[in-house]
Amino acid sequence: MLLTKQLSSLKAILATACAASVLWFSAVPVLKFVLKLPKPVLPVCSPDASKESLAHSRTPINRISPWMQLAVLAAEDHRYYEHHGIDSLGILRATIDNIRAGKMIEGASTITQQLAKITFLNQDEKTAKRKLRQMVLAWELEEDYSKERILEAYLNTVYFGRGAYGIENAAQEYFGVHASQLSIAQSAFLAGLIKAPSFLGNKAHLKDAISRQRQVIENMEECNFISNLQSKYAIRQPLAFRAQSVFVR
Repeated sequence: MLLTKQLSSLKAILATACAASVLWFSAVPVLKFVLKLPKPVLPVCSPDASKESLAHSRTPINRISPWMQLAVLAAEDHRYYEHHGIDSLGILRATIDNIRAGKMIEGASTITQQLAKITFLNQDEKTAKRKLRQMVLAWELEEDYSKERILEAYLNTVYFGRGAYGIENAAQEYFGVHASQLSIAQSAFLAGLIKAPSFLGNKAHLKDAISRQRQVIENMEECNFISNLQSKYAIRQPLAFRAQSVFVR
């Protein structure tokens, strides 16, 4: 009886998610017109970062560690390659979890939505209209750019704390290595910072940052991005922060 009820609930959730997706994609052209949104354009990554200052360099996706790419998916959007900018199933799941908890414990913004927010929208505005803008811009980005290009832009833009915007700056700030050299353990640590960069990037909250890193590693294993053996090794591996890092001062 219990199993039957659970299956019925799952079917209802999936049906609702499908219906929401259909309604959303039908409404996007209208919303775009009503909101008067410009076409989002992503900056081009320089193939030679040495031509720019490190603070403004943009690292191509093929120069970013594959572990870092997988870690950020596990931390922020494990269904990234399965949705079109808006994860209806993720929204429903997060809503159910938040209702059960009686408070906001989980968000549902995809990587594409986050990129749209931090690149094209006012960060201080927190309104339903801005959320709609974010969703429409995310849909447009997915229409115009490949998943790899969007992920590349996100990793070059997102904030990792300690004044480090973008993965190359973060890899240098925390570990003194290039983005291409990041290990599983280092990647999971940096990906974990994105949730609360100012808090987790603070020396006083290193234990919280390590706890978050472990959660990301476990997520990577659950998503089959890494093996159980790799997961155990990454969790046990000591993090060697660079000599000038805030964590070793």
